[in-house]
Amino acid sequence: EADALYLLSSIRGKDLFQGRVERAAATVVDLMEAHPSCKPPLEIMLQVLPALSPRYYSIASSPFVQPSRVRVAFTVVDWTAEGGKAKRGLCTHWLKSLCQTLSQDPDELLDQPPVRVPVCLNPTKDFKLPQDPGTPIVMVGPGTGVAPFVGFIQHRVTIAEELEEEKKAMSHRCDGTWRGMPLVLEDERVEERDVGSMWLFFGCRAEEQDFLYRSELKALADRQAMTLTTAFSRSGPSKVYVQDRMKQRGGEVAKWLLQDKAIFYVCGDGARMAKDVRKAVAELLNEHGGAAL
Repeated sequence: EADALYLLSSIRGKDLFQGRVERAAATVVDLMEAHPSCKPPLEIMLQVLPALSPRYYSIASSPFVQPSRVRVAFTVVDWTAEGGKAKRGLCTHWLKSLCQTLSQDPDELLDQPPVRVPVCLNPTKDFKLPQDPGTPIVMVGPGTGVAPFVGFIQHRVTIAEELEEEKKAMSHRCDGTWRGMPLVLEDERVEERDVGSMWLFFGCRAEEQDFLYRSELKALADRQAMTLTTAFSRSGPSKVYVQDRMKQRGGEVAKWLLQDKAIFYVCGDGARMAKDVRKAVAELLNEHGGAAL
């Protein structure tokens, strides 16, 4: 067993390591169970084992709307590793266990004992709203990738509502002059500006099962505060994904990007979905780009 472990951790055992450890998602416990004669002292184990890596989740709320609360979205991860052994996400299952002890009624949460979750912030440099709130934005966020865009939308809707309230308040002021003095000072004038249009492409397997923030997003779309386009890959005779919806409305997307100068965001599965979305954008710009300019 010692020779087997030496081989597994050597350069010669690279292929063996990939099969038995990486693809099998084997843990230290799995390896020790497979090699029962390996019994390192606990203090040695604690010295050499690395700390758990932090899990980063996008904030799905705006401080304008929820100044003392942060929302996050996560998918509880379960899968079968190579070799047939069932595996599950460590952090997501822990968070799920915490949620199951809490009431689903927000008013009752205040009366329950607090649940403490260690948190660290990882500020982003580039993935943020444009400085000018009038800039249009196109957002592609299937699954939990929608989380940051819910915060984006909340933020902009709040800005739009505040601008509207400002305009209403100033509309009741008298204009003109009084004894040679202007009744509305320059710094009191409301700027003639609006919040830019927002278009969200959201996708999931089934609308009734995993449409995150469904009621909130649909309500905003019904108010015409944003445009919402959905793709449910398991709800019809054929699989439909966000990139398919984008190509179906390729002329409009091209106009937003080229003529309206919209900022394009994508969040989610970087291994597959993001590549497919990038390809779809290239194709629709190639097909409709000339007409949009």
